[in-house]
Amino acid sequence: MQKKNLVAFDFDGTLYPIIPYDSEQRLILTNAKERGHLNRLRAKRMVKKDREGRMAHGEFNQRYLDLLGGCTPSQVDQVARDLSSLVDPSQFLLLEELSRHAELAILSCGTENIIHSFLAQHGIDHHFFMVSGKNLEFSSKGSKPSMVCSIASPEQKRAVFADLKRGYSHAIAVGDGPTDIPMLEQADLGLIIDWKAEPVRYPFETYTDLTSTLKRCLSYLESAT
Repeated sequence: MQKKNLVAFDFDGTLYPIIPYDSEQRLILTNAKERGHLNRLRAKRMVKKDREGRMAHGEFNQRYLDLLGGCTPSQVDQVARDLSSLVDPSQFLLLEELSRHAELAILSCGTENIIHSFLAQHGIDHHFFMVSGKNLEFSSKGSKPSMVCSIASPEQKRAVFADLKRGYSHAIAVGDGPTDIPMLEQADLGLIIDWKAEPVRYPFETYTDLTSTLKRCLSYLESAT
């Protein structure tokens, strides 16, 4: 039976801190290590441009796929392990309790394969009924994977959340920054996680760790219901 509440999380910078690269930047750099000097140089240039905020989402997605020639599922798992090392597993303890009060989803502009591997490595994949983003489909070894995008931009993330929340009494959205703002504006409660504890930059409740954020989700749902 579907629960009455929804909590949707972003992934990059939300379920783990970005130190120093996000998940897709890490996959680009990891794959480039196996593909020669020119590919490493192209990957570094792209990641630098992306970190400086100089890439539109359409441009990023096209170049991202172009640089994934020869990428393998084992590289995806390696990136997920690298990300997992950045977060204390105890941060996820309250997810089980939250899942008793709400359906949990991940809506991301990132890559679903990395997200699924990350969740599985922490043993928390069963808490989420939905993971939506970009899915890499691998065929023969050494070839470029194909990519299917369910969410390719912040506006698409907002639209997916807005459509999804119609089936629930209360909807919470949790993100980490600008690309999540459209989704957070659609939520009954929008929350920001800022792992760096910088001065508050957005008109949403801001927390510096996942545990505090999950506690706020629980307290909101308990009072709302």
